[in-house]
Order: sequence, then C-alpha cells, then structure tokens
Amino acid sequence: MNIKTKLVNGFVALLLLGVAARARAEGAAKTGAASGTAAAAARADIAKTLGFVPQFFLKFPEEALPGAWDEMKSLQLNPATAIPGRFKELTGLAVAAQVPCRYCIYAHTEFAKLNGASETEIGEAVAMAAMTRHWSTFLNGIQTDESRFRGEIAKIETPDPYTAKLFFTKPQPFWADAFCGVRGLVVPKHHFDNYRGAKSREAPANLKPVGTGPFRFVDFKPGDVVRAEINPSYHVPNRPYFDTLEMKGGGDAVSAARAVLQTGEYDYAWNMQVEDDILVRLEQGSKGRVNIWATGNVEHIQLNTTDPWTEVDGERSSSKTTHPLLSDPAVRQALSLLVDRSAVQEQIYGRQGQTSANYLNAPPRVRSSSMRWEFNVEKAAQILDATGWKRGGDGIRAKDGKRLKLVYQTSINAPRQKTQQIVKQAAAKAGIEIEIKSVTASVFFSSDAANPDTAVQGARHLFESLAAESRITATALQTVGSKGYDGFVIALVTRD
Repeated sequence: MNIKTKLVNGFVALLLLGVAARARAEGAAKTGAASGTAAAAARADIAKTLGFVPQFFLKFPEEALPGAWDEMKSLQLNPATAIPGRFKELTGLAVAAQVPCRYCIYAHTEFAKLNGASETEIGEAVAMAAMTRHWSTFLNGIQTDESRFRGEIAKIETPDPYTAKLFFTKPQPFWADAFCGVRGLVVPKHHFDNYRGAKSREAPANLKPVGTGPFRFVDFKPGDVVRAEINPSYHVPNRPYFDTLEMKGGGDAVSAARAVLQTGEYDYAWNMQVEDDILVRLEQGSKGRVNIWATGNVEHIQLNTTDPWTEVDGERSSSKTTHPLLSDPAVRQALSLLVDRSAVQEQIYGRQGQTSANYLNAPPRVRSSSMRWEFNVEKAAQILDATGWKRGGDGIRAKDGKRLKLVYQTSINAPRQKTQQIVKQAAAKAGIEIEIKSVTASVFFSSDAANPDTAVQGARHLFESLAAESRITATALQTVGSKGYDGFVIALVTRD
C-alpha cells in the first residue's frame, strides 16, 4: 500500500468517526430531553403527592429520579402493600439507626408517628435494631457454625392463628421457658396492650388472668390466696386430676410447713427455707412428711457488677457502669473464699442441702467433678494484701480512696439471715465490712423497677413530709426486725 492510499483510508476513518460522534451527540440530546421530560413529570407527581418537592429530590440526578420516585411511591407510600405503613416506617427507622443516617432517622420517626406508631413502638424498633447489631457482632465474631445454627430448629409451623409449632432437631429441655416461664411470657395483646409501662398495674387481667392452662382463676387476693377451678377447655384430655386448687401466700415459712405437716390444712409445700431441726420437730407425730431430693436449684449469693450508687439516664445499677469494688477480681476471689458452705449446710439446712462449687448441679451429667470450693480466711486476706487493699485503723480495708464496704441484702427468712451472719463474720476477719439488709420477700423478689425498695418508701415519704413541715417537730425511729421494716414517729404540732 502506498502513502496516497494510507491518506485516503485515514481520511475515511476520520470521516466515519465524525459521523459517529455526531450521531452520539444527537442521541444524547434526545435522551437528555427525554430524561428531562420524565424528571419534570416525576417532580410534578412528587408535588402532587407530598404537596411540595423536598430539596433532596431537586438535587437527585434527573436520569434516575423517575425510577427512584416510583420505587418510593409504590412501596413506602403505598397503603395497599402487605406490610402496614407503621411497620414499614419502623423498619426504616431501625435500619437508619444502624447505618446511621440522621436525616432518615428523623423522617422515618415522623412518618411512623403519622402512621400511628407510639413512642413505645419507636423505642422498641430502635432497641431491636441495636440487639440485632449486638448479636450479629457476637455470632460473627465467634465464627458460629452456620450449619449448626440453622439446624437447631428444624421448622416452625402456624396451623392456625392461635398455634405455633416448633420442631427441634434434638431434645431441648427448656424450650418453653421463654414463653411460659419466669423469664418470659406470651400474654394476650387484647388484654394488655392498653396497659403498657406505668399503667401495667392497672390491667384487670392482672387479677383475673386468662390463658390455656389446666386451671382458671376464681379468686385472687395478692399476697394472700389464689383459688382456681378446673379449665373444661384444657387441651390435654382427662387432665388435670383436681377439680379445684387453692394456693396460700404471705405469712412465714414455718407457718407454711406447719399447715402441711401438723394441721393438714394444706396438702403440699415446696422449697420451705426452714431450718432442718424445726422440720424434724414438726414431723414428729404429724399428719404429713418431708420429702427431700437433690435438684438443680442452688442457694447462692449474686454479685452486682454494676454501680448501684451512680445514676445514669435515670437508672441506678445501669449496665453502662461498673461496680467500684466488685469490678476488682481480687475482691471477688476473696469473697468466694469467705463463704463457709459447710457451716451453712450443717448448722442451717442439714439434710435439705449439700455443698457444691457448681452452679449447675442436676441432672448429674451436667455437674462438674473438677470444681472445688474452699473456705479460707487467711488466703482471702493474702489476696487482698497482694492487690493493694490495705487495712485501716478500724481493720477495714481501702484502696485508692475506696473503702471495702458492701451491702448484702436478701429476703426476710431465718435461714437466710443466719447465712448473712456467717458470711459477715468471716468477711470482717478478712477486712471487709458488710452491711446486712433484710427485705420483705414480696418486695425483694418484685419486678417493680420504679421503686428499688418499696418496703420503706411509704415511711420515707412520711418522714420527708414531716421534715418539710415547719409547724411540726417530730422524732422518727425505724428498725429492722423479724417482721421486716418497723418503727414509730413521735410528732408535736408546735404552731398553727
């Protein structure tokens, strides 16, 4: 090929490129015009739907605006979707809280309210997002076996609106605990939905509960007695075996034992918490007998790892805090060495209990044979000495300006008060001061989060009112005895 031919071919190639470029420019112009028209139509529809065009839509790429608006309108703003608007906005809020996007959080919160969401539902949606993030972090971090995770529950079926069937791949002894045990309950929404939060005590169903159990309530006097009758609609044929049921509460443990063993007023009492020597006396010539067997329950002391003296977001013992003393492993190790389990068993529980270093004790296959407990005051003192807890002039230890003083509280019950004394005496020898507190059982085991110690609040409010009243001079004495909190007030009106 000569030079002339090359020049001609080059000219043709440039000409073709020019034609192609012109074609592309004309196509782009047409496309731009089309997208501009579509974007304008989308903005007009946005204004018609919302009443105005939000600023972020004005900055959205015109080519993508029609599709983005169509997606939002047909899903988020569409009242005919399978998911109601309230739930869609709560879902959006949960995701936005985790992204995070403060604009989206604001928008989804307001849209959720417009769709009827309550403040409680909004809070629960965000809490669910946080919990999902928490467990996602944990499960991924420990590299959980996904096949085993998926295989623990084979399937879940809902044959009707009132039934859920869970199929496990292997035996699960406590599967129902989260639904009908002390750690979780499924309650009927139509009975309790209007009594959330502070109104929970006002729900009529608290005293007249409904459910699918073997008995239905006839009479319920809180702190006194529950009377029930057989539920004719119970799902198990020919059950239960008793036509009526009466459960007696209140009183004290010895009286309850006497009502079964001596008077025969009641048929059964459980977990008596009565000293063994008293039970032996009650059994002599009695109408009942004591049955004793080992269970998985343990009488134990729980340590509060949060700070009960510091308030965070209106809450004491917040999970955001750490205990100023018990956060030190040396203190916890010392306390473990200062519980004389043998003395508690021999002097208080006798044949009713056995010492153990395990938290899991039954069935036998879950009880560790390698765990050991030890009572050793000297060793506890050595641990505290080695970690900087020095004794003061009064024998009580301190470190970094913090005095080693703890509050040990439990319910009012003779065996537990005796246990408190055993632990307190040993702790004092090691340089730990323990303040003993005994609380009425109905208060100690209460779930009333609004009042940390309801047994004394009424008296305290009275004292505060008297102190604030300038016309009254008063002296108050409050004591703790076998009945719980007691005391008296002498008040004199000094002027009108």
